[in-house]
Amino acid sequence: MSGLSTKKVLIAGAGLVSQPVGDILAKEGVSVTYGCRNIATAQKTAKAVGSKANAIALDVNNIQQLEEAVSQHDLVVSLVPPPDHATVIKAAIKHKKNVLTTSYVAPEVEALKEEIEKAGIIVVNELGLDPGLDHLWAVKTLQEVEDAGGKCTIFESYCGGLPAPEASDNALGYKFSWSPAGVLRALNRVAKYVENGKDVEKSGVSLMESAKPFISPFKGFALECYANGDSLPYRHRYPALKDATGIVRGTLRYTGFADICKALINIGYLDMTEKDFLKSQITWAEATAKIIGANSSSQDALISAITAKHSFKDDREKEDVLRGLQRIGIFEKKNITPPKEAPSPFYALCGLLEAQGQYESGQRDMILLQHTFHITKKDGKKSIVNALLLEYGNPDGYSSMAKLVGVPAAVGVLHILEGKITTPGLVSPVEEKIAKPLRERLQSQFGIKCVESEIEVS
Repeated sequence: MSGLSTKKVLIAGAGLVSQPVGDILAKEGVSVTYGCRNIATAQKTAKAVGSKANAIALDVNNIQQLEEAVSQHDLVVSLVPPPDHATVIKAAIKHKKNVLTTSYVAPEVEALKEEIEKAGIIVVNELGLDPGLDHLWAVKTLQEVEDAGGKCTIFESYCGGLPAPEASDNALGYKFSWSPAGVLRALNRVAKYVENGKDVEKSGVSLMESAKPFISPFKGFALECYANGDSLPYRHRYPALKDATGIVRGTLRYTGFADICKALINIGYLDMTEKDFLKSQITWAEATAKIIGANSSSQDALISAITAKHSFKDDREKEDVLRGLQRIGIFEKKNITPPKEAPSPFYALCGLLEAQGQYESGQRDMILLQHTFHITKKDGKKSIVNALLLEYGNPDGYSSMAKLVGVPAAVGVLHILEGKITTPGLVSPVEEKIAKPLRERLQSQFGIKCVESEIEVS
């Protein structure tokens, strides 16, 4: 035990990544409370953790219930959906309790900065996988380059939570640890990055067209990458990149994902507008015909309409994409299950993909994270540095996603409770003084690390 037996931590949210947090904290003697709207879910996770864990019903939008729970603990780990973090933090401000999240700092959280500082509490954000582990190893290399008098001219960071190759057995080569809606929404969001010294913005079809083969040391992976989110602030978040001519943070998928998604966008399946024809019983083929404007719901008519609306770069891509759409099921005569959220093509597709994209018993997931730094050294010589993490899930234990989000979060909690992070305010591990102790503990105690290599290019 580490002398933390009097500490109490509330974990708001009892989803897939929450058990490693509780396991690690309980092992250190910390009392853990899982709070979830569905108390049965919280009880199941608490039971798996053991005698140091208990469960309560917790709806973070029930302010009285939330404040009562927060007031009885020393720290809150907020694993609720990102839009609800600000609500949790407001309760923590009122009761002067520290908070940790694994999410990016949302504008609603940023707006609480002064109140957080005034309350004298610590709110650590971005301490999971991506964001989290990506920061810890990025700032390490960038600091080393600066200390040696060099500079980083290009920074590329790609991360993918994927099924292991043997489990990538559906049309997209992708399986969902959470709702497909989040994955598909990201395709419509604007991705911003720096390329050849210029700011670039892409979304939807143009984003999918920008996907390119991903180069890694592992020849057995057929992967592609594309930008995700807004990379532009990293010119300032990582000061060593202020003069970089290339900055991109993005996503990894198996080859062919982008081509099929591009077709789904052009067909109209990412349209979130409600459609009257989806409010009554209708088959997938009939819905596809209405969405794309085909003159019939026969497969030949649908393929003809798709070919007229969506351009393929060659016959091979056409064959692969049409086969993929067929495997997804949008040509089938089966009735659509009415979407729970809204009668839109988007949510109808989400339901279809969710049914197909579940991990089966014994299947593993996989995380691949790779940073690539193009370095110009003090003497003018150039090199490329790679930092790479590859982790497979354990079908009889943690998924790789649960481990690589939950373990860093737990270590962050321990560092707050042990007084290793002490400065009040909004904190993210983008400074080496915070990142280094976290990184060293993750590596020495849990074996989580990026493997680094360097190649001289001139």
